[in-house]
Amino acid sequence: MKQFPLFFLLTGLLLAQHSYGQTTTRYVSTTGTNTDPASATSWATSTTNLQGAINAAGVTQVWVAAGTYKPTSTTARDVSFSMKNGVAIYGGFAGSELLLTGRVLSNPSSTTLSGDLLGDDTPNFGNNGDNSYHVILNNNNSLNNTALLDGFTISGGNANGNFPSNNGGGMANNSTSPSLANCSFQGNSAVNTGGGMLNFEGSNPILTNCSFQANSAFNGGGMANRGSKVRSTPSLNNCSFLNTSTQLLGGCGCMANYYG
Repeated sequence: MKQFPLFFLLTGLLLAQHSYGQTTTRYVSTTGTNTDPASATSWATSTTNLQGAINAAGVTQVWVAAGTYKPTSTTARDVSFSMKNGVAIYGGFAGSELLLTGRVLSNPSSTTLSGDLLGDDTPNFGNNGDNSYHVILNNNNSLNNTALLDGFTISGGNANGNFPSNNGGGMANNSTSPSLANCSFQGNSAVNTGGGMLNFEGSNPILTNCSFQANSAFNGGGMANRGSKVRSTPSLNNCSFLNTSTQLLGGCGCMANYYG
């Protein structure tokens, strides 16, 4: 049997340990200084670029500290956050936890995804003409329930553009079915349907411990489920709808279903 020098055996062992020990978690905070999200592998090296952390290769978890995060630093209303298969995005951290179980969630969460690009919104949807059409847009990307958003407040989406940007102010799902847990949709609006959330063409998200409060739309102030070809049938577990509103006489302020 061929013998390998001890040096090469030890080197190979160390390389193997390094490979298996590489972190698959990326860290995001409002005080992050890392301009390369792919290397934000601890709170000390965190980034402010949430979408960049989600998109980084090999990532399975993204931990996001308390604070407010916007889809863009510009005034481009058509820029939104998007989720990714196999990536669990967790909010509500203080920014020092070493374990996911160390996270203590508040309700609503201290971590907010906001479409209020200028930071000037006032109560009852005032000054929201500049806001993102959708805070989160999962658009025909075949997301499944391995894409998880857990522990966030989603607010300030204003879907008042041309179709389809007139539906789903907080989150718009098109032919996609992510998972959501411990999320609160607050103060989102749409001129058509789904102020808080739109599920379109076979979008079947799974929602657990989520709330919809003070969202507004022409119909389906909290949520709208639509499909001209395939029905959208979300699964809601321990979810609530409070103070949602609709402008359609006889319409649904909570959840509306459109088919056909």
